[in-house]
Amino acid sequence: MREKTLVIHIGPHKTGTTSLQRLLYDNRKALQQVSVDYVGSRLNHHLEALSLMRREGLDGSVPAAQHWKRLVRAVEESTAQVKIISSEHLSYAQPSDLDRIVNAFSAFHVRVLVTARPLERVVPSLWSHFAQIREFPELRPWVESLFDGHGVDNSVWASQRYDYLVERWSVVDAASEPTVLVPTLNHVEFARNVEAACWIPRGTLHPGRTFENPRLTQSEVEFSRVFETAIRNSGYPNGVYVGRRRIAPSRVMRSQGPSARPQSSTPLDADQALMLREVDREVGSRLESMSLRWIGDRRELVLRDQVHPGGRKQAASEDLMLPLEQATFVTASLIEDVTRYRQEAKLRRIGPLFDQIPEVRALPLVRVLYRRAVLNVRKVLMRVARYPLPSNQHPKNRQGSHEG
Repeated sequence: MREKTLVIHIGPHKTGTTSLQRLLYDNRKALQQVSVDYVGSRLNHHLEALSLMRREGLDGSVPAAQHWKRLVRAVEESTAQVKIISSEHLSYAQPSDLDRIVNAFSAFHVRVLVTARPLERVVPSLWSHFAQIREFPELRPWVESLFDGHGVDNSVWASQRYDYLVERWSVVDAASEPTVLVPTLNHVEFARNVEAACWIPRGTLHPGRTFENPRLTQSEVEFSRVFETAIRNSGYPNGVYVGRRRIAPSRVMRSQGPSARPQSSTPLDADQALMLREVDREVGSRLESMSLRWIGDRRELVLRDQVHPGGRKQAASEDLMLPLEQATFVTASLIEDVTRYRQEAKLRRIGPLFDQIPEVRALPLVRVLYRRAVLNVRKVLMRVARYPLPSNQHPKNRQGSHEG
């Protein structure tokens, strides 16, 4: 294998990306000992990916171009034999973005890594994720809208259909043979597969904890979805932010809520599950005809046929209601967060940021510093004008008297 190898993991969402990133992050020192560099110091490279593609983050702003430039410089300066970067946001990259990647890393042997899970499992998880961070429709109409625009131009299919993704990214892979990793629930086996996928010596990665993100119940997701809709209807188009910290029900319910716990995926209707399974078969068939490097059991990409009881529909609205005790707890926690963040902002002399959202997001820090500098200069000038120096203390007079 050549020196200067760069592995770019592009996700997509809900395919074990956090597990892979956490595994590499926790073993960063062990990787350095075998000449492998998980570039940077953060868990992932989301800021850099968004900066490259000029896409908005959760707070509605586009990360500065310097984030991508810093990543390119860090990769170039790394002395490791293998460098790794990872962000599921890269699955949205368009041909123009891919050209920039090719030009930026032309000196490296670039290998593309795609993680893949059955769409029947990915789509409900994806809906749950979106419903917690933005205004979003209910599950059934959203899945129906996906099939109304079932094509490569649809952003969800363009990033989540692995055949489209591999086709698009093949121009970046130095061997024109992207790696497809099918995750497994066995943590040790998953670590061994990640080592093989990233050209890491076997036995280097040690899983120290479980990696699954705690899933919310349907009622908890519905609470978050209604909260986001209400926020946007009140005039805040990207949720409530204070100093770029997000006030989110899902975070409270995962970390503090009385019923935050791992849950099964949101159930699909039988007809929708069947349609997604057909897409999985189509994707699997197309992938079989491509030149790929497989890690894991590719048969896991298509779930076995299961019996769905009588065309099960989405749960009734009363079943999606959050218990009053938990809803009260979450609401009180959100109010407490807003109050605390506002107080922190005042103590830092930044001003009441919460009252100025969304204007503050569009205000660069440079403007704030500029205004402070003007005020400080004005204070000095006013002090000099009010209390001028006596004539005998003027620098010119003092110099003349010394020479005499």
